[in-house]
Amino acid sequence: MARTFSAERKLQAVMSVLKGEVLAAETGRRVGVSEQAVGNGKRQFLEAGAAGIELGKRSSKSQREAALEAEVEDLETALGESVAEPTTSLSRGRR
Repeated sequence: MARTFSAERKLQAVMSVLKGEVLAAETGRRVGVSEQAVGNGKRQFLEAGAAGIELGKRSSKSQREAALEAEVEDLETALGESVAEPTTSLSRGRR
């Protein structure tokens, strides 16, 4: 039966391998999983990091900044509509 280990233990094992402190085979023996499981964890870790970097390249704006920009756009649209269509009470007063 294959043995699994927690995400925290997996991260510690992968970091030890990446730092060059131990080989994947030794790490696997220490935590009771196969060398392949450690290698898979390393691959997953590196792919997730690469995806995070790619995401950062595509969108340098924070979620808050994007939300504020959308709100400003909505307000500008509403303001433009109110200027283009004055209320009837204002247009009667100007006659």
